[in-house]
Amino acid sequence: MDRQTIARACHDVGFSNRVGEAQGLFLSGNNVILGAAGTFTMVATAQRSLLLETLNIEAAAGGVNNFGTISAVNIAGQSALTSNAVCGISMFRSTSFCAKSRALGISVENNMQVTVIGNTTAASNVSMAIGCQPIPTSSVKTRSAQAESYNYVHGCGTVVVPAGATATMTSVSQRQVTLGSIVLELGSAGNVEDLYVTSFRISGLEQLAGQTGNQQVPLAAFLENASMCNDLTLGICINPQAQVDIDIQNIGGAPVTVNGGIFCLPWSGQTARLSARPRQLLAKK
Repeated sequence: MDRQTIARACHDVGFSNRVGEAQGLFLSGNNVILGAAGTFTMVATAQRSLLLETLNIEAAAGGVNNFGTISAVNIAGQSALTSNAVCGISMFRSTSFCAKSRALGISVENNMQVTVIGNTTAASNVSMAIGCQPIPTSSVKTRSAQAESYNYVHGCGTVVVPAGATATMTSVSQRQVTLGSIVLELGSAGNVEDLYVTSFRISGLEQLAGQTGNQQVPLAAFLENASMCNDLTLGICINPQAQVDIDIQNIGGAPVTVNGGIFCLPWSGQTARLSARPRQLLAKK
């Protein structure tokens, strides 16, 4: 089951009880135009009670998507990122296959804000759009009642993989969360066919099923536009201080930067266990 479906069910959203017809399409703010590589901050302020859904972030120039990372997604002053590391910007693009996974699933009242902070590696026009559903003010949940929905993305970080070598992308969880769909991306110019994931460990437990030292999963299988997105759903519960390590091999002749992140599922270890991963249930919904 995905974040969007869960959020709509928890807020009793449907056509039969839709509230009004105004201000219920997208929530956004002003775009940011960067003349060079740098940091951006975007703020969107709700003008009615809303259920926040899919978060889209675009960073491009001249019709070409640019590289970048996201370091903060704050909703009503509360962080929705769950690790000590950044995540890649491409996992939020409108072309990403992870549309339902990137639904925020958090309800807000009038004048509450969504703030997104990140950076790009080149001059960019940066913008965002958040899909939303109008709801009555009485349906807006308290922060404590929707605390697990604030577990949105575990940033896997960024790593420069030298030519002809292997490097490890490492991140540490700061909350008890359930990891969902993973997305990796190129963070600099390079050939994706030269990059392979050779090990993926969560709290030291290997996630790849092949022989140790004899597996090379193409990085392309983890991209935001990979059509096998159901297979990228982990369904693994982790505790605070759990470490996620991803070994990436570069067989090319130039160093390449790789960014990554994992969308979380809106429930914690109280309802999901490592020994009973809900991958099949998630894939069928």
